[in-house]
Amino acid sequence: MSSPESPGIPARGNRYHHGDLRNALIQATLLLIEERGPNGFTLREAARRAGVSQAAPYRHFADKTALLVAVAQQGFETLAERMENAMAAHLGELGDELRSAGRAYVEFALERPARYQIMFGSAVQGESVPKLDEASRRAFKLLVEAIVRGQEAGEVRPGDPVHFALTSWSLSHGLATLLIAGQIEGVDADGVEGLALRHFEILEAGMGVDASATSSTFDSEV
Repeated sequence: MSSPESPGIPARGNRYHHGDLRNALIQATLLLIEERGPNGFTLREAARRAGVSQAAPYRHFADKTALLVAVAQQGFETLAERMENAMAAHLGELGDELRSAGRAYVEFALERPARYQIMFGSAVQGESVPKLDEASRRAFKLLVEAIVRGQEAGEVRPGDPVHFALTSWSLSHGLATLLIAGQIEGVDADGVEGLALRHFEILEAGMGVDASATSSTFDSEV
């Protein structure tokens, strides 16, 4: 039975199989940072929320930073999946792919701002962890591959696709960060999507994408 204060987290005394404890601690940490912000937890609190002893987290995590790295890794994996699913619906239409990826990115950040801040925060920066590196590169690789397809189809002007992808990523990240911080005035929840799409149309024009050739399919969905 789940603990009353932590839905979905096993209560104290439950037996953990290999891997269950690790995930329980990650989920407990996500609940804590969503309630209190990116810095609002300790290993002791995560253990208590997961219903285990104070020593239990050390079976999987050397310290608080290691637990935050795991949270960031899971966040990047979820972000990549959401971007990939959004882009798959418009495969072959580069403008629509980039817009849908950008929209998925910004929506993810706004839905889980505390997790998003952990993913890009100082606590995990400089931590060389192969699985975290792999997860973070997966989302970026989706953009690079889409731009390469666009160049091969003659839809994008020649240039380093990595630079184009970085510009696309920077636009998504910048919009998400500004919106989370409340630095863009006059934009409510319903206006976020339109704001993101307008900025991506500007980006596409700079890369040489013919937005008019790809907008009809996408516009019918929004």
